[in-house]
Amino acid sequence: MEAREQVTVHHLLTMSSGIPDLFRVPEFWAGLGTVKTLPDFWRYLPDSPLPFRPGTRWAFSNSNFLLLGSTIEQVTGRAFTSVVEGQVIRPLA
Repeated sequence: MEAREQVTVHHLLTMSSGIPDLFRVPEFWAGLGTVKTLPDFWRYLPDSPLPFRPGTRWAFSNSNFLLLGSTIEQVTGRAFTSVVEGQVIRPLA
């Protein structure tokens, strides 16, 4: 089983997934104008092996937050911004 297949939500939340930071990929910045939705980010994630196995080290990665947002969309069937507005922003207002 590849390391990518072992990544859990816990790994994403604790920055221990091993998934590289998308914002450090030069191609991402060159194509930023084409990114409109969360799935648009995925084409810029490196296809190389993870630098470390999930759960074995810590490294900050913005990619983790993007994947968490996508997970929320898949689980709720709603846009991430809608979930944040309804579950976080409105209750605080």
